[in-house]
Amino acid sequence: SRAATDEALVRHGAMAAAAMRMTLGADVVCVSVPLAHPMGFGFGALAAWHVGATVVLPSLVGGAEAAAAATLAAMVEERCTLVVADSHVLAALPRDLSAPPVGLDALRGGLTKVGGGDGIGLGAPRIWAGVPLTTVGTPPTDTP
Repeated sequence: SRAATDEALVRHGAMAAAAMRMTLGADVVCVSVPLAHPMGFGFGALAAWHVGATVVLPSLVGGAEAAAAATLAAMVEERCTLVVADSHVLAALPRDLSAPPVGLDALRGGLTKVGGGDGIGLGAPRIWAGVPLTTVGTPPTDTP
């Protein structure tokens, strides 16, 4: 396994910012991955800081369901435009959003970790709340 070097983390941030088309002053990024993980720090926080976007860090204590609830609350309250989430949190987010909460309408995209590696967009985007989330990592072969 490759170490998360400073150079790699900065490169991940720049790649993620470009993939999500982040912009200064316009984007609020919900990072729902621990900052101790390269996905949270490199692809999430450093990507936002790379362009000067705002970072929102929901509580990730208590497992995927609790993290998903905190993530949804943060996205709504802070009117997040982008989300960086792992596959466990994404799977635990509510699927039936026929009446999405006010505030979620700001969400326009994001990234989700689906497998090992740092490739962006190697798999089909995952759709949540009608919004495409670009994949990070090599998706499992059994995932459509």
